[in-house]
Amino acid sequence: MKRKITVLLLALLLVLCFVGCQGPAVDNDEEPVEDTAYTADQKYIYGMDYIIYERMDFDYVKGLQILNNLGVKSLRHWMHFDWFMDEEMTLKQANVDQMKQILAEIGKYDMQLIGMSHKSFNDTGNPSLRVPFDKTEGSKYWRYLALYEEAWYTLAKTFPEITMWEIDNETNNIDFMHSTEGGGFSLSEMTDISTDLFYYGSKGVHRANPDAITIMGGCVTWNAEAFIEGVYENIKSGNFGEGSTNPDDYFQALAWHPYTSGFDADSFVADNWDIYNIAYRYEGKHKTVYFTELGNWTNNQSPEKAAEYLQAVYQTTIERLPFVESIHYYGMFDNLRDNNNRYGIFNDPNPDNYKVLDAEELPGAPKPAAFAYQQMAGGAGSLDLLKTEIELAQ
Repeated sequence: MKRKITVLLLALLLVLCFVGCQGPAVDNDEEPVEDTAYTADQKYIYGMDYIIYERMDFDYVKGLQILNNLGVKSLRHWMHFDWFMDEEMTLKQANVDQMKQILAEIGKYDMQLIGMSHKSFNDTGNPSLRVPFDKTEGSKYWRYLALYEEAWYTLAKTFPEITMWEIDNETNNIDFMHSTEGGGFSLSEMTDISTDLFYYGSKGVHRANPDAITIMGGCVTWNAEAFIEGVYENIKSGNFGEGSTNPDDYFQALAWHPYTSGFDADSFVADNWDIYNIAYRYEGKHKTVYFTELGNWTNNQSPEKAAEYLQAVYQTTIERLPFVESIHYYGMFDNLRDNNNRYGIFNDPNPDNYKVLDAEELPGAPKPAAFAYQQMAGGAGSLDLLKTEIELAQ
């Protein structure tokens, strides 16, 4: 009996030693423990938002050179339907040709490219409006979804250069969800409409290119947990997307916009794991996530703090959020025509947009956050390619 007890004690000690040697247990509130087969490739982590077609008021070729000099590896690229086609899907050939030139220029650099549109055709003529959810036969909503699918098909077919498409943008944010009937929508209504948009957008893209990757339109995070849970419940119900209960038919990757006014690493990590774990629970597998917008710190923090937070959020994500493939920093350039918006890591490059200038505001000049980005991303080369020396106001 004594020998058996001794053997059992030795076995127990070996087990305890083995467990102790594996390091600390994973916090279930932070990371799923079922497996670690994350699909994100963080060689693309250094991303950027640069709305090229809206900023043709300066040399975009130099803009892309600066993007490359920064060390950017992933570009989120605005490709709105109404810039390329009308409601009959007739192409606006001059704009198509111009975008082909832009895409050829982007193609000179080693960057991941994600195309995105948050416009949608409807019977009002305003592509920024959304048709209310209504699945009754012959409703305007069905027509709306058909146009949405066809527009995505036309876009993906016209631009095969782009093989990753983000289906819409912030469809849980009332700023992007105004009704054709006037007013906005409740979160539940936005969730229902979004579920169908993800499906029919993805269907259109894959009809043009079966090998393309579709990404859930980046959602704001103040209601992201309820929104994403609602989308997955809708998919599970079989009452959306022509009855498909397969999330991959709606999106093959996820995206959201975790803006913060300041930056606290622990809170940031916990909040984003909370969102990711909802998707993981429904999917039963890991899925790649893109933070397709994050930042704005140059708009609401001191230049020094903005640079500090920028580096901290990338480093924290690399170390503690293995499901994130890229962070698209918002954004590249200030746009003074847009309500004096100063979210960029560079001053507005167009001298004509300045009315009152001081020594800190040379057009196109990099801010401290730009140098911080280049340093962390391992970029090299001049960041002054669009800087204009002009006489400053006294």
